[in-house]
Amino acid sequence: MRTSAAAARIWIVRGALLWGAIGFAVAAARPSDEARGALSWLLAALLAAVALPAGLFALLSGLARWFSAECARCRYRLLACWAPAGILIYVAGFLVAPDAEHWNRLFGRLFWPLTIAVIALGADALAEAARGGELWLLLAGVLAALLIGEAGARLWLRHAAENPWERAMFDPAQTAFVAPKFSPHHYEAYIPRPEFISRDGLNRHNALGFRGEEITAPKPAGTFRIAALGGSTTYDTGVRDWREAYPAALESELITQHGLGRVEVINAGVPGHDMAEILINLEFRVLDLQPDLVIVYENTNDVAARIVPPAAYRGDNAGRRRVWDSDAVARVTSPLMRLPSALLRIMSINFRWLGDGGVVSLDTVVDVPCTGNSAGASCLGMSVEEALAANPPVYFERRLRGIAAIARSAGVRLMLMTWAHNPLMNDYAGRPEMEAAFAQHNGIIARIAREEEASFFDFAPLMPRDRALWADGRHMTAEGNKVRARLIAGYLVGEGLIPKD
Repeated sequence: MRTSAAAARIWIVRGALLWGAIGFAVAAARPSDEARGALSWLLAALLAAVALPAGLFALLSGLARWFSAECARCRYRLLACWAPAGILIYVAGFLVAPDAEHWNRLFGRLFWPLTIAVIALGADALAEAARGGELWLLLAGVLAALLIGEAGARLWLRHAAENPWERAMFDPAQTAFVAPKFSPHHYEAYIPRPEFISRDGLNRHNALGFRGEEITAPKPAGTFRIAALGGSTTYDTGVRDWREAYPAALESELITQHGLGRVEVINAGVPGHDMAEILINLEFRVLDLQPDLVIVYENTNDVAARIVPPAAYRGDNAGRRRVWDSDAVARVTSPLMRLPSALLRIMSINFRWLGDGGVVSLDTVVDVPCTGNSAGASCLGMSVEEALAANPPVYFERRLRGIAAIARSAGVRLMLMTWAHNPLMNDYAGRPEMEAAFAQHNGIIARIAREEEASFFDFAPLMPRDRALWADGRHMTAEGNKVRARLIAGYLVGEGLIPKD
């Protein structure tokens, strides 16, 4: 007959299984923005039909002896294997799950309550092992868990992370990128930090905070200067080397392929900037460089600016943007994030050990929480599609007209381009509501170019969707930027927008 202690242990395991499995199933099947898809429903069905009954059956039969008073060694072995098994499952989930954040939440629903139960069940076995000198087995299990987790984390970062931007967020050399790479600005919220040079030497900002080499001021006589304005798709976060970004590729194309030796292209793109900040960037920073032509290429950040509660959607963009958060910078550049363990950094971010600001992203520092592309119905109070419908692109149009007016008053030629994306890259750019918003904004760009008599290049339908050309659904690879530069250069020369030497 089982002792009362053994019976209690068995009931603890049963309760933990029920608690964890039900929580896992509920989270998997919850029809929110983060938990949609056939895989989530399949997980819930498998848990309900197979996993839960099988687990209970095992506990009611053969496995019950593991928790009896007579099998302390069984419980000790379970304790020793629990950590490596759990980490292995956790890492494997990141390798195969279509949504890493969702998997992290689902895993936590099941693993943490079971871990508490296993520790409670094995407390007496642990004490007995410590007295008998077998504690090494538990320590070996923990060490194995850490080694498996670290190897799996590095494998995921190297081969399975969704895109280069995601990999850079967890890369040891790039984890604390926010503080050294960007700095607050008294008008623009933030700009690329002047004189920044990456650790590998491939990326750099000049003394004025523009990506690339130093800029001669005043402009040398006879030089035709182009300023490329936009967000991360102009700055080009899809490439590490500044020379592979589209403005540098465009300058090279114009010089080498079209023989225009006195042309310069300045990369005035700033990751995250929408048209409000692009307008300010043009007025306060770019016009001082005496550009002859300004190219504006932006769309997605202005779609993100509309994904806010309707009551907060105003012309000053306060519903989306906030003042530079120095505390968030301190968290993401903490000593914990600078340690050489990829597993530790990933868990620190996903388990929010650094607080809600633990995500290594510029959005953490300058954006209102639960807005933009990371917003979901659970915190936004409505779906993204409903938010976009409630917040029409009136400010996007107003700011674009403002850019046209500033360029015209300064005697600078303005060129507007439609914005390209690739829905085949499996990120938010392929969601139907986002694609509809991108098309809506591209239509506004075409109309304003016509009404403001600006040059207009309908680039979006010309850019191929070959995966080799795209780092993700919005940013291009070095090869993609060469294609983009070739298309833009062909338009500029064909329309006679650059004078011959």
